[in-house]
Amino acid sequence: MFDLIDVSFIIPELVKQGLDSGVYERVGGVIRETASKNVVHWLREGKTITKGHKIIVTLSSLGRATLAAADFAYMYANFEKYKKAVRRYKHKVGCPELISGMASIYGRARTYGICNYL
Repeated sequence: MFDLIDVSFIIPELVKQGLDSGVYERVGGVIRETASKNVVHWLREGKTITKGHKIIVTLSSLGRATLAAADFAYMYANFEKYKKAVRRYKHKVGCPELISGMASIYGRARTYGICNYL
């Protein structure tokens, strides 16, 4: 099993410009030229993340998870509402009437050349 470690690098402005333009690429803590793969810079690690920053990141992740759960609950409630509505109308419109109505609409559409490609 692998552990995830957050690492911050100090990137000089010229190196950042090269990364943004595509001249350089980062592989781990190494900056190299994209075309020749020659190493041009070794990145130094920045200061470690403080406890306060970790708390903010954790709360942010927790907030996203809570929002996803609330979104799921909302969608499920709406789905149940529509399912009940379909059950109500299913008894009012019988299947034969529905099929004959659709056939009638399809026939008219073909008559007027609206859906000759079907």
